[in-house]
Amino acid sequence: VSTQSTWGYYFDIKMDSIASKAGGLLGSSGGTAIASKVVPNESAFPSLSWSTRIMGFAICAGLGIVLQILSTIFGFLLNFTACGVCSALGIILMLGASIFLVGPMRQLKMMFDQKRIFATIGLLVCVILTLIMAFAVKKGILVLIFTIIGWAAYTWYCLSYIPFARDLVIKCFTSCCTSSQPQYLLCLN
Repeated sequence: VSTQSTWGYYFDIKMDSIASKAGGLLGSSGGTAIASKVVPNESAFPSLSWSTRIMGFAICAGLGIVLQILSTIFGFLLNFTACGVCSALGIILMLGASIFLVGPMRQLKMMFDQKRIFATIGLLVCVILTLIMAFAVKKGILVLIFTIIGWAAYTWYCLSYIPFARDLVIKCFTSCCTSSQPQYLLCLN
């Protein structure tokens, strides 16, 4: 038995264990029951096991994070074209990672849901403008500006999946900007 197949077997057992525990929290039993609730058969890769889909998600998201780190490094090195390209590709990879889990159609439905449609459109516009500024206009400062706005738009998009996260961020910024008292944790009041 190879190390690869042993590791894969161990990973599948752990994922089934996690899924069954989560299923107990959600009122279902067994790993397949939770996987069918979380991941309907409309996944982009229906023949892949749940653990393989998780690995695909992790690899895409990890590559996206690596590209974001490279983007930051290129920004400090004043290579703004590479900064913009790495940032745009990183955001696209991080957005696309969840296709492994929920499938392309459900991902699009979630992206263009009423509560996150503006964040999605802003994010996509920033990615497109970053690439235009990097390749066509070739103005480093504009690439940097749209890269930073793209990061902010991606953060705002991600916060839309966490209940009350956007409200908390708005409350923090509002209380920090309107308060005359220099307190560090005004947003938690």
